[in-house]
Amino acid sequence: MATDKNINLRLNSIDKQMTFDHAIALCHQLISSRSTHTFDVLQQLITHKEITRQQRETAYQLTFNYLLKQTDYLKLSAIAEQALVVFPQWPVAFYAMAIAYRFMRMADKALPALEKAVKLMPAQLAWRRTLGTLYKEFGRKEDALAAFNYCIAQNQQDFESYWLRSDYQPSLNEPETALLTQFFEAVTNHTTQINRPEKSNLQLLTYAAFTLFRHYNSHQNYKLAFDYLTKGNQALSTITQCNISADIKEHGTIKDLFSSEYLAKTSMQSGSSTLGEKAIFICGLPRSGTTLVEQIIASHPQVNAGDELLYLAQASQAILQNHNLQSPFPNWVKQLNNKHWHEIGEHYLQACQPLANGNYLTDKMPLNYKAIGIIHQALPKAKIIYVRRNKEDVIWGCYKQILGQGNSFANSLSDLEQFYSAHSQLMDHWLKHLKDKVLVVDYENLVSTPEVVTQSICEFLSLDYQQSMLEFYKKQEPVHTVSSTQVRKPITQKHLNDWQHYKSFLNF
Repeated sequence: MATDKNINLRLNSIDKQMTFDHAIALCHQLISSRSTHTFDVLQQLITHKEITRQQRETAYQLTFNYLLKQTDYLKLSAIAEQALVVFPQWPVAFYAMAIAYRFMRMADKALPALEKAVKLMPAQLAWRRTLGTLYKEFGRKEDALAAFNYCIAQNQQDFESYWLRSDYQPSLNEPETALLTQFFEAVTNHTTQINRPEKSNLQLLTYAAFTLFRHYNSHQNYKLAFDYLTKGNQALSTITQCNISADIKEHGTIKDLFSSEYLAKTSMQSGSSTLGEKAIFICGLPRSGTTLVEQIIASHPQVNAGDELLYLAQASQAILQNHNLQSPFPNWVKQLNNKHWHEIGEHYLQACQPLANGNYLTDKMPLNYKAIGIIHQALPKAKIIYVRRNKEDVIWGCYKQILGQGNSFANSLSDLEQFYSAHSQLMDHWLKHLKDKVLVVDYENLVSTPEVVTQSICEFLSLDYQQSMLEFYKKQEPVHTVSSTQVRKPITQKHLNDWQHYKSFLNF
C-alpha cells in the first residue's frame, strides 16, 4: 500500500527526474485503483521541496484533475489557493479555483477567478466559453454575447458557442447558416448513418444541428427546424447511449423496494427525527418548471437557492463506502438500518450548511423524484415539492434542449414517452403513500394563477407569503440551469402548448 513514506523513499533514492516520473506513475496507479491514500500521496508530491517548477505544476494539475473527477470541490478550491501562493499568476490554478467555486455555488468567487484565468490565457477558448456561460447565469447578456462572439471569431467551427449564444440570438446570419449547414452535410456525408462520424465530430454536429433548429424555428420554418432537431438528437443519442429498458426497470425496482409496507414501517421508526427541517426539495422531470418554482421560493428572505445539488447522491455514496456496501442504486436500500439513514441525512446537511447559512435551502435536482423514498428516510422533516407539467410540453421541452448528464432518455421521442410513463407511475406511488410530505405544483396552474399557487406553496412550507416572490426575475443571483435566461423574465403563459407548431411531426 502506498504511503507518504513511499513517495519520500522514491524521490530520494534515485535520479530526480526519474524519481518524479516514478512518483507520478504511482499516483496514476493509485487513482486507477481508487486508493484511499491517493489524495495524501498527491499532497505529499505537490509540497515536496526537491522538484522543479515544471514538475510541481504537473503534480498540481494531476491533483486538480483528480479532485474534479472526485467532485471534491472543497479540497479543489483549497489546493488551487495553495497553488496560487506558489505560482501567483498561474492561470490553470485560477481556472481550477473558478470551477470549484462554481460547483460549490459560490458564484461571486467563481466569476473573478475565471475572469482572471481568461485574462492570463486569452487563447484558451474553452475557458472563455465557460465564462460566457457564467455571465449567462448572472443574467449579464451583453457580456455573455461578447464572450461567445469572441470564441466564434477565433474559431468559426466553435459550434458550442453558437448554441450557447442562441439562447439570446436564435437567428443566424447568412454566412453562419451556410457554414453550419455545410459542416453538417460534410460530417453526415449525405447519409442517414449518423453514427458513422467520430465522437468529436458528433459533438460538433450536435451543437450545429440544435443551433440550426433554433434558427429555422425563429423563422417559422418548422419542417426544416424539426429535421435538424431530429438529426441532432440522433447524434446526441449515439454519444449518450441511452438504455431505456434499464431506466424503466430502475423505476419499477424503486417502487418495489419502497413498498407501502416498508414506507409505513420506516415512517414509525423515523418519527422522532428532526433532520431536514429547513431542507426544501424541488423535483420533477426536466423542463417541467422546477427552476421557476425554485426562483419564486428563493425570493423569500428566509430561503436560499441551492440549485441542482449533488449532495444527496454524494451523501448516500459516502455512507455506503464507509460501511462497505457495494450494491448499485436502488438495490442497497434494504441493506441500510436507521443509523445508516441518519448518517446520510447528517452528511447531506453538513454539505449544505455553507449554502444554507441558517436559512431554508432549496435543492432543485429534477430527478430527485426518484429519491423521494431516500429523502423520506434520511431527512424525515424535509419538504418535497413535485412540479408536474402536461406530457406533451415536457416531452417537447426535453427533446429540443441539450440536457446535462443523466438525461440520455431525452434524445428519442419514443424513449421520452416511456420514461414519462415510468416516472408517472412512480410518482403515483409516492403520492399515494407519502402524500403528506409532497406538495404537487401544476405548472399550468402556476403560470395561470401565480399568486394563488405561490400562496399554497408558502402555506406548505410554513412561510409567510410575500408579493415580492413573484418578482424573482429582478434578482441578481446566478441561476445554474438551462432555464437561466427564461427565469430572468416575468411569469408568462406563452410556453403553454409550445409543441403545437410541431404537432404533425410529433404524433401526440
